Amino acid sequence: MTAKCAFGYDFNVQHNSSSPFIQFARKFSEFDLRSPEVTFVILFPNIAAAFQKITGVSVLNNAANKFFLSVLEKLFEERRERSDSIHSDFFQILLNSLVGDDKERVRDEEIEFDLQRTSKVLTKGDILGQAFMFVLAGFETTPAALHLAVYMLAVHQDIQQRCREEIQAVCKNQTDITPEMLNELKYLDQCIAETLRMYPPVVRWTIENRSTRDHLTYVPFGYGPRNCIGMRVAQMQMKVALAHILRRYELRPGEVLDLPLQINTVGSMRTVEELSVILTRI
Repeated sequence: MTAKCAFGYDFNVQHNSSSPFIQFARKFSEFDLRSPEVTFVILFPNIAAAFQKITGVSVLNNAANKFFLSVLEKLFEERRERSDSIHSDFFQILLNSLVGDDKERVRDEEIEFDLQRTSKVLTKGDILGQAFMFVLAGFETTPAALHLAVYMLAVHQDIQQRCREEIQAVCKNQTDITPEMLNELKYLDQCIAETLRMYPPVVRWTIENRSTRDHLTYVPFGYGPRNCIGMRVAQMQMKVALAHILRRYELRPGEVLDLPLQINTVGSMRTVEELSVILTRI
């Protein structure tokens, strides 16, 4: 789903676990923030970028880096050659910013790190970099949050039932879930916020209480102008997935673990113990 939203590619990962998209994206998600390579990139991003531009070798996972950049390079050229084609993905939104005949801005071969550049028009490097980050940032994070939400709903049967009743009342017998329906799933939205904030009472996230609390109380996507670029996409993906699951299945924990769950925050966030959930068709 992430690749489809980002640049319109369907890697068929549900039926092909050996897909190169899965293999290379997983390599990136397994990084250790304490490793010397990651520390170097965080402390000296411009030097790391210059090293990659000169040598063609990424400081981080080089094979995975080359795979994704080659996919995006190919897509970029295809879209530029067929400018009359219609696409509604994130990559196309970025590509639409390449307007006019400013060849100086569109000739980049690699991601550009010019801190002095003040133009608001994106370069080719900007577009490839943003699309690259969109996919990698969403590969593990959204599924991990969804996994936690499913498990917590399985543990808290009363909250699960209330979510299901809301979904049934809003969606009725409709097969597809529309954006308008998603906007009406207020209680489900509160449960997602609860999961991301780590387990306070759901009523904390009502519309009334949101307006009175400090903005920095809830920062799962960061805060300010440089917060997570995929925040709304991640929220929408979780709501759609949970709505489809809860209207069809009853959730029960396969193994009841002590709460709060123990979280491993090295690299991408994961639970220390494996979460198992039993789904029973309603």
